[in-house]
Amino acid sequence: MSQPTFVVGTAGHVDHGKSSLVRELTGTDPDRLLEEQLRQMTIDLGFAELTTPGGKRVHLVDVPGHERFVRNMLAGAGGIDAAILVIAADDGPMPQTREHLAILDLLGIERGVVALSKADLVDEEWLGFVAESIRELLDGTSLAGSEIVSVSSITGEGLSALQVALDRALDSVQRTPTERTPRLPIDRVFSMPGFGTVVTGTLLEGAFRIGERIAIYPTGITTRIRGLQTFGASVSIAYPGSRVAVNLTGLETEELARGDVLAPLGAIEPTMRLDALVRLIDASERPLRHNDDVVVFSGSFEIPAKAALLDAESIDPGAEGWVQLRLSRPAAVMARDRFILRRPSPAETIGGGVILELDPPRHKRFQPAVVERLTHLAAGDPADLMMAWLGSQFVSEADLRAHAPDEVVAALAEAGQIRFLGTSDARIVAASITVDAARARIRETVDRYHTERPLEPGMPRELLRQMFGLDRTAFDTVVAGDPELEEEHSLVRRSGFEITLDEAQQTIVDRFLDVLGSAGFQPPAPGELGIPAELVQAMIALRSVVSVGDGIVFLPERIDEAEQRLRLALATGNSISLAEYRDLLGTTRKYTQALLEYFDRQRVTRRVGDRRVAIGPVREREDDRPL
Repeated sequence: MSQPTFVVGTAGHVDHGKSSLVRELTGTDPDRLLEEQLRQMTIDLGFAELTTPGGKRVHLVDVPGHERFVRNMLAGAGGIDAAILVIAADDGPMPQTREHLAILDLLGIERGVVALSKADLVDEEWLGFVAESIRELLDGTSLAGSEIVSVSSITGEGLSALQVALDRALDSVQRTPTERTPRLPIDRVFSMPGFGTVVTGTLLEGAFRIGERIAIYPTGITTRIRGLQTFGASVSIAYPGSRVAVNLTGLETEELARGDVLAPLGAIEPTMRLDALVRLIDASERPLRHNDDVVVFSGSFEIPAKAALLDAESIDPGAEGWVQLRLSRPAAVMARDRFILRRPSPAETIGGGVILELDPPRHKRFQPAVVERLTHLAAGDPADLMMAWLGSQFVSEADLRAHAPDEVVAALAEAGQIRFLGTSDARIVAASITVDAARARIRETVDRYHTERPLEPGMPRELLRQMFGLDRTAFDTVVAGDPELEEEHSLVRRSGFEITLDEAQQTIVDRFLDVLGSAGFQPPAPGELGIPAELVQAMIALRSVVSVGDGIVFLPERIDEAEQRLRLALATGNSISLAEYRDLLGTTRKYTQALLEYFDRQRVTRRVGDRRVAIGPVREREDDRPL
């Protein structure tokens, strides 16, 4: 694995010098928009790169501080390893300082450094006073005890000390194994001439590789990774914890948006409901009440929702409670993801929390069993946590064991809560209810297909797989292990399903078979007699006729006769030409060529120049299926 990369976000009040500090530390102007440069105020996310004195590679995300652009700040805060909280020495903590600090606390960002900026504008006594007020502000938050470094972007004071402090803050960051499921919440979408659609974001948990097929969630659109870059450098593998630009094939920019998530096929099941533990910040202007309108921010998305309080009429500022968030549109999230809540009007950050369960049922309020389950999840019961993380995913056995201890996996398997599918060398795992639900939905879909197309022998398996958004491994194991389904060639059908003709259809078939019986080796095409194509396919599936290609069908006994004559001729003369076989059958070149190509496919003969030679006996007609 390459050298670990860390993502560090700035935070702080507008005009406290975040962008200037990033520019002095990295030599890169994070204000990439013309409007930002003209107004000297960050509006959207900016990015830069830094190598610390300790050799750590750091991707800096510069976020806007103005209250109107807090939504953009939240899009950049997800997935960061640490924060640089920038507070101007001449102002001290301001409203957005407190709001950004509350957001970092709610997101569980435990590593950070305070940059006491504009230190050149005040004296030492004032610096000491402001530093003490900052320590009091940090007390009780996830950044309590963080180092405070006085800096100046004008004189360069403290810049080296700030990098050393950042080194120390990042020393305890633990990188996740690359075998875990990768996710990239998209925070930018754009098009590059000669490359096409590019998205950027912070890669979480696993690794991406060029050439991989992935999906866009929550839409489920599939695509392929054409290229990967980290700060302008092309890479073949992108590792967790890095800022990544991903070049995607076959997509227009209009098909993606900030808030979408890139992940492997079948890795995420979008949800419209989330069970969560919510904590309100002390500064919230009023309590959160049942069915209040809120906006949920997680990863890089923002989604309006209703907050259904499960065990109280309201949650007061500074308190916490159990909440079901009923979203206005699907979200691509995982259990244990953190989120922020804001009121839509008047806009304010009111709190946040952690997602405990995905796609739960719509709970009735004040149910002790619901509260007890959520309490277990919040407390970190290993089995509950693993099941919440697993959700409706199908994951590799290696991914599962990287996420949970072996004894927990064994206990859940013994209790029947999870199921191992596939072969021993490539097993996948899913919750038993997920497997059962997938099989039930697949059966319903196949049943509906049989009802709508009763003359077809089954549903194309690839169409069925794509409808459910499962990768091939998950789909194969779910279908193969279901005794109520059977597969033949590329079709899936209900076990025991047979095509049944009604009286009128049977009459048409009988008449056509009579015509074929008297036509010898020059059968009329079904279309010439007005026979519907679906009825022809049904006859082929029922093996009433054999298709030899080019719309030509024969009776099975006529095929047997043609094969016997062919074998007899080959036994006598070792090889035969098309013209010789034509004369032997007493037919035309059209039918002779179709028959010879059919016998080539069936491995009766092979072509050598202008003649055919024998290969071996036919065990089974593999082409006796719909074309």
